[in-house]
Amino acid sequence: MNRRFSKYLLLNLVLFISIVVIVSVFEIKMNALDNEIGNESIELDPKFSALNIDIEDSLTISYENIDISDFECSINANGITASIVEDSDYLQCEVEAIEGVEFGELTVSAISDDGTELISTVYTYNSGEKLYYSEFAKDQALCEGMNECLEGAFDYFTWKYWEEEYSGSMSKILSGSPSVISANNDTTTISGNIYWETDNIHTTLPLRNAYVEIIAKTNYEYIVLDSGYTRANGEYSLEVANNVFSQYEDIYFRVNLEAYTFKVRSGWHTFAYFFDEKISDIASPGYSLKFDPCILYDISMAIYKATYVHQSMVIAERFAAEMGFESDTKIRVTYPAGNKNNPNPNALSYSAFCWGPLETNKYCAIGWHNYNDVNTVVHEYSHYIQCSMGNYGEEWYEILLELPTHDPNIDLYANKKDKSFAMHLTWTEGWGYAFAALAQKYYQTEYVGLTNYVTNIPFSGYYIGEFQEDSVTSFLWDLIDPMKTNWNIGVSSPVLDYQLPWTPQEWWDMTTVQGTYRLPDFINLIENESYNFGVDLDYKQIKEYIAEKLTLYNIAPEIISVDINSVVTNPPIINLIINGSTEHPNNAVVVTIYDSSNKMLAKSDKIPVNKGHLEAFNVPISSDLWTEAINKSKCNPDGTTTLKISVEGYREDDTDDIYATSGPYTSKYYTINIAIPHNFQLVSSTSTAHTYGCTDCNYSVTSEHDMRLSMSISPTEHGYKCHDCGYVDESTVGTHSYDYWVFVNETTHRSECTCGARGTTTASHAFTLPDRRGLVVCVGCSYTKIFGGDGSGNVVMSITRESLNGSYILHDGTIMLVDEDIEAYLNGTLVFYDKNNVPQTQ
Repeated sequence: MNRRFSKYLLLNLVLFISIVVIVSVFEIKMNALDNEIGNESIELDPKFSALNIDIEDSLTISYENIDISDFECSINANGITASIVEDSDYLQCEVEAIEGVEFGELTVSAISDDGTELISTVYTYNSGEKLYYSEFAKDQALCEGMNECLEGAFDYFTWKYWEEEYSGSMSKILSGSPSVISANNDTTTISGNIYWETDNIHTTLPLRNAYVEIIAKTNYEYIVLDSGYTRANGEYSLEVANNVFSQYEDIYFRVNLEAYTFKVRSGWHTFAYFFDEKISDIASPGYSLKFDPCILYDISMAIYKATYVHQSMVIAERFAAEMGFESDTKIRVTYPAGNKNNPNPNALSYSAFCWGPLETNKYCAIGWHNYNDVNTVVHEYSHYIQCSMGNYGEEWYEILLELPTHDPNIDLYANKKDKSFAMHLTWTEGWGYAFAALAQKYYQTEYVGLTNYVTNIPFSGYYIGEFQEDSVTSFLWDLIDPMKTNWNIGVSSPVLDYQLPWTPQEWWDMTTVQGTYRLPDFINLIENESYNFGVDLDYKQIKEYIAEKLTLYNIAPEIISVDINSVVTNPPIINLIINGSTEHPNNAVVVTIYDSSNKMLAKSDKIPVNKGHLEAFNVPISSDLWTEAINKSKCNPDGTTTLKISVEGYREDDTDDIYATSGPYTSKYYTINIAIPHNFQLVSSTSTAHTYGCTDCNYSVTSEHDMRLSMSISPTEHGYKCHDCGYVDESTVGTHSYDYWVFVNETTHRSECTCGARGTTTASHAFTLPDRRGLVVCVGCSYTKIFGGDGSGNVVMSITRESLNGSYILHDGTIMLVDEDIEAYLNGTLVFYDKNNVPQTQ
């Protein structure tokens, strides 16, 4: 429905639907069939020829699925007359009222030749003018008559009669009660504990959170003298002034099927069910009275079944209140609701539901067959919580028009008006079932025989994604249940070694954040690392746990394998199973690569997918994404790096609805290891060895120094230094001595220190005289070459200077030494003379 149509039309629609709903309640509310079936019988399904008949007529009841010739039939009537119609092709009875008898009961039995027994009970109420019936309980037959009175004008006395008759009496008083236990001169105190029986073997529990009153009844009204609520152990204490016993003749103790936040009643327009016990005859003014009543087990009475509904809903109320839930409105709980004779499961009152058309009026109906279904009752209260906390995603009129029946085993998107509605409904119902289980588990020891949170929730065991209630409920339940039990088959599901340590309070706080209408809303809270997860919760572990569960329940994609190339720089291929939902699987994915501590290294853009639910899909990682991840990754001590790969699943549909996009649903992480080099850095040095450690991991290597004479100590000094780590042996440090010659070219050599430091002095080579082969060797740098000629001729003509022993210098500066002059040359004392006998140093 378009939310943007005018306020005028909306108000008219609200008024119209409200009228339709109220009229429907009058028409179908009482047509309920009791669901109590014996172990050896099958319940008959009666058909009636008339609804509320005039007293002078008869009521015809037929059982059209019974051929009277195949069964031995019998009837048992009390308070009415009844007979089997003769010569009928099927079982048929006629019922008439007895003058002056208000209530009647007819039980019909049919036994076949093989011993199969069929049975049905019908209840009646005689108003004196009409005969009203109920397939449910005798007080419902009375209420049917009173409902007809509501449609016309009736006075206070008629209403008072209805109110007083449509109630119960706590006929069982526990041993030792009532008793006067102490005196008090100013007031009279009535206190004690209230109990109720849960079954036919008289299992007894405290009546918790029940609204109790001391009232005085007159012919025209009743006056509340004091009131309060029972505690968790059923305890109560009320106090009245002493003078009320002389002022009023009839003083009653009343137990209402009303709690702090709800009232259980026969219709949305009626009072709450109540039990009355007269105490004015047993209480003494000025004394304290101990009064311990008990509500007896009696499934023939609607008020007893309503007690079961009340106490079941108290489980939800207590748990929500302890978690911090507050509400200033009371939900109206109608019981019984539904019509078994209506075969249409989409009928508004077919079973249990809860909705709130106005902020101050919220309504709940519990189906005729749901009175002892604790899960259903607690579940319906969860919707009241969602409405009150602003977490119900759809408007109430949209819900009514959609008639949101829901099967927990199917893809709800397949049969709902749009994706947004289906997502809201799936989350709302899934959260409600998980809440019901948690509330019952929380108080399990206090409700022995009443709750069974494991087996009472019917799960299919086949999980089909984000639009299936079972998947969402199981996901939410795994956040709190340390056993991780699959409810329907009772086996443990796969879990991480790390168990999510959410307490019930943390579960409540996280799942009830205002504006959480859909599963993606909740997942986004998990993705938001800045959200307060609680003191004991680690974000990275939570995220990994959530991812595992989203994969387990076929909500997020599942990584089956990752194909890694032998060349580490080549990106791998991810092999996926596409999840999301059966009818509308994910159609886009995003690949994210993390390190071992879940720190993100690289993330892709959205990659389109065109595959069906649970179909395989191969996703190649791009080279850029893979290179970015490798460059940011760190190694392990074994020379590998650990990478975690996850895939986020999305469902993007062509719609303008901002609530219609699915995801991101992050898959379970897939871990791979690849080899990468260590990033070594010097850690320490000693006089004999050094240690290098990896900056990414704790791996280290220690080895001896590789000591070499080095010039790198300073520009003027040299010493022995480790070639690997730079360690210097200070005992070997000395000043450079440039008395070593090194070859520069064919005519020149240069001075150098023995450590390799270059000097600044250059000089011509000084060769020995040529041998017979013409070979000469430089006595400074050992440069060797073939010197042309035999030492005469042109060579002699090029001599520029000569020593006394015959050594000489050629015109190009080359020095030729005789053996006698080599030592003097090396010492720098050799003297050469020019043609004028002028001495020249070398």
